Amino acid sequence: MEGISDKLVKKIFGLETVPTTIASWYTYASRFDNQWRHARAIINRTKGNDKDKKLFYKPKNYVAPKYTPPMRDPDAMDIDRLTQEERNNHMKKGLCFDCHQPGHRTVDHQNGSLIPKKTTNPFANRKATGAETYAKIRALMGELEEEEKEKALKQMEDEGF
Repeated sequence: MEGISDKLVKKIFGLETVPTTIASWYTYASRFDNQWRHARAIINRTKGNDKDKKLFYKPKNYVAPKYTPPMRDPDAMDIDRLTQEERNNHMKKGLCFDCHQPGHRTVDHQNGSLIPKKTTNPFANRKATGAETYAKIRALMGELEEEEKEKALKQMEDEGF
């Protein structure tokens, strides 16, 4: 019984009459093993087991390619790389990482030159009329509570609004 797998031993001991001779043990073990292998072959065929397919279709003289990372020169210097301190400084001041100028970002560059920004608001260059300004102020005042309205009106009077 030492050469038989645990599952086969359990299957044989599960029979109504346990075999008493070595020949009958051999017969049952062989029969159950063949049944198990036949069932696995059918299951793998219907499921399409990738492991068996790989073994079936792989040529005998197949050599798997090995990945070799590209060689990097250990003496090469990163000339354009910013230090962590420079990077933090650029972020604080809002500087472009490409040309180191304020007011835009690196994505605004195209082929080394700065692309002029298009105004998204067509009314950005137009001056507001008095009526429009009054309407905006009235809307802002309408959002305030009574106490805040009084404070704002008093401040406007004091500053000559």
